[in-house]
Amino acid sequence: MQLQFNYLDTRQTLSNKVDSFYDKDFQKKRKSQKEIVYDAIESLGFANDRDVSKFTGLSLSIVPDRRSLLLKSNRIEIAYNDIDPDTNKMTVYYKVK
Repeated sequence: MQLQFNYLDTRQTLSNKVDSFYDKDFQKKRKSQKEIVYDAIESLGFANDRDVSKFTGLSLSIVPDRRSLLLKSNRIEIAYNDIDPDTNKMTVYYKVK
């Protein structure tokens, strides 16, 4: 009885994939999550974190931190406070400056 082993060919490196990710041209084309959040608020006009999450597909846990960075850099501002129709809780809506 002969045993056969399925093995991964380790002679091929993954460096091509890693190198292409860090390639300067690739990095320029890739949008940051902060820019995605900014574009969502700009497109929606007025938006809370939940609206941005739904619009972009980003996790709701990621949006507040990215939005906070935009607030600190004065790219967005608080528009008004209102009740979110999805949660029936008071929430803050933001707009682009």
